[in-house]
Amino acid sequence: MVYGNEIGSEKEYFNMYMIDDLTGLPNFNYFTQNVNELIRRADHKGHTAFYLNLKDMSIVNERFGYERGDEILCKFADFLSDTVDNGEFAARLGADNFIGIIHNDNVTRFLDALDEVYVTIYNGIENEEYNILSNVGFYELTGEEKKASEIMERISIAFTMSRKNNERCAYYDEKVKKQLIDNMNYTRRLPKAIKEHELVVYFQPKVSTSGYNLVGAEALVRWEHDGQLIPPANFIPICEKTGLVTEIDFYVLEETCRKMREWMDKGYKLVRVSVNFSKQHFKDTNVAERIMSVIDKYKIPTKYIEVEFTETAYLDKEELLEITLGKLRNYGIASSIDDFGSGYSSLNLLQNMDFEVLKLDKSLLGKGVKDTKSRKVISHIINMAKELEMEVLAEGVETFEEFGLLRDLNCDIIQGYFFDRPLKVEDFENRLREGVYPKQRALAQAM
Repeated sequence: MVYGNEIGSEKEYFNMYMIDDLTGLPNFNYFTQNVNELIRRADHKGHTAFYLNLKDMSIVNERFGYERGDEILCKFADFLSDTVDNGEFAARLGADNFIGIIHNDNVTRFLDALDEVYVTIYNGIENEEYNILSNVGFYELTGEEKKASEIMERISIAFTMSRKNNERCAYYDEKVKKQLIDNMNYTRRLPKAIKEHELVVYFQPKVSTSGYNLVGAEALVRWEHDGQLIPPANFIPICEKTGLVTEIDFYVLEETCRKMREWMDKGYKLVRVSVNFSKQHFKDTNVAERIMSVIDKYKIPTKYIEVEFTETAYLDKEELLEITLGKLRNYGIASSIDDFGSGYSSLNLLQNMDFEVLKLDKSLLGKGVKDTKSRKVISHIINMAKELEMEVLAEGVETFEEFGLLRDLNCDIIQGYFFDRPLKVEDFENRLREGVYPKQRALAQAM
């Protein structure tokens, strides 16, 4: 669609107050005025409003520069302008956020088009094709809306849930609104929950494929509030956005070391426990020293602590990650690359970083038990890791068939429901005392 065709002083007014300077799209004033006009004419039913945000623009700006980032915004604006039909429009809200109105019948076509937005951009050496991806929130107008601000609020809520759940899109409804309110309550309550030790640490066992012995565990946080157990998926993403996750990570490390000290004093044989650390820590160049300080406080031998880093999380912080890994290694603290295979940076990180443990993402299993191609992929990853002198762990293993595949491919360690769910402290202590999984060993020997 073409905007800004008014003549004379009307055109000057239109361009000044209704058009975005950078992209040439309409702006928020245009959105508000036109939606209110649809409502005044009682012509808004049959339309769907959207709010979309371009993914990873901060990384794009850092990698290509802000000038190239602005080029991408303009090219995406051209795509939107070409995609909307008569009676529809798209507007730039600001930064990398866009809003608009489309017909209900065009939502599927609009979504399909969003998946295929490619631009060519010069990276300083050569032209590179870049796929512009987005999160979208939709609200289907009912005809009962009274003003544009109602619609804006609802598409904002839908978009927030789309991004929170890392979904391509989300639709507004009362359930979505309730979830957003719950999130706001979580954000408000969490600082107090940490102080009052409502956050508790569960331990998911890691078991060797050779002797079925307990060889480690992952420390996982849970929130016990008002007699209910709130899963981490409900509050960790919020903590990532607010920065509170850094406090939670050290909280989990502290609780883990405190409990390990108790086990040592009871004479239990310890196993190595891994603790997750978010990318938020890489604003702090002293994170390794802080980790070591907590371990020293409880006098835990460093060989029993492992720090897990998620591979897709550190694309823009590789230098700080490399420095931190070096410090941890010097302290004798193992590090692992979590979720390997879930992001495109996998091989690059292996080439540039020295991790001791590679954790295969559960998505790699996929059709691996029956699919020859998947089996070959997993086999090559394991062999590559072994050649790099890394220990290989597979997470999310639920069935004996999956376990058998990984055992046959020489995967070292298994983590998943096939052996155990995340356990409360007292249940994990029983595993520490037993040290082996006889039922699974008997099952394997019988097959």
